[in-house]
Amino acid sequence: MPVDCPITCNTCPGSCENRYSNCDDLIDECTTNPTMPVDCPITCNTCQDMSSRYLVKSNVDEIDETKYGCCSSFHVIACAKFWAILDIALSIIGIILALFYKPPPHIDTQPASNSSTIFDTGSSIYLSSYIFQRVISIVLSALILYGIDKVKPQMLLPFLGISGFFFVVSVIICVIGAIGILIHIIIQHQYLFIIAILVGLLMLGIFFYTWYLFLDLYYRAYKYLKEVQEGKKNDRYPMKNISSA
Repeated sequence: MPVDCPITCNTCPGSCENRYSNCDDLIDECTTNPTMPVDCPITCNTCQDMSSRYLVKSNVDEIDETKYGCCSSFHVIACAKFWAILDIALSIIGIILALFYKPPPHIDTQPASNSSTIFDTGSSIYLSSYIFQRVISIVLSALILYGIDKVKPQMLLPFLGISGFFFVVSVIICVIGAIGILIHIIIQHQYLFIIAILVGLLMLGIFFYTWYLFLDLYYRAYKYLKEVQEGKKNDRYPMKNISSA
């Protein structure tokens, strides 16, 4: 379109100009980034040489930014970046505290037993498991930040896959457990416990809904980056160096 329909696209000689000051630095993208011939016509020579034929889309589609809001006034990319940074910071703090944690001395009333050794071993396994989980969380959040910075949506897939898997498994386990407990209560005629069960289910519902909101946040960030990678005009990456995955 910028070449074939210069009047419509306002790329006629003498009337066109580069929209950005760094266009010359991105001259290599003139034939790979669909927005370049429109945003940088002088650099890409799309308003001077009308005989050129670049393989670009006509009037590149724009992203509907209204679909990517977060917390009323923020963008989904900004929210995803914030939570990823916060997760890394909290994970590092958690690892440091875990490394310096010293379990309280175990009082054993039976010196001949090995309960103290079992207690210490259990604490060590728990701490090691916690540190391992935090390291994985740091890696996944770092991939999210890298994907957002470099416009590589595939970098968000590890988090979405792992977190989504555990979300589904946790929901299934909790539903099966709740059904089992309700059946046991009904059989034992312990109806007073139903209120406690309902309160517990309400708390679990709030927990899983919050978890779902985070998954939805990162999935929408993934979708946004996919649209940016396809060359659509957007507010977050107007002149980002985009490379297809």
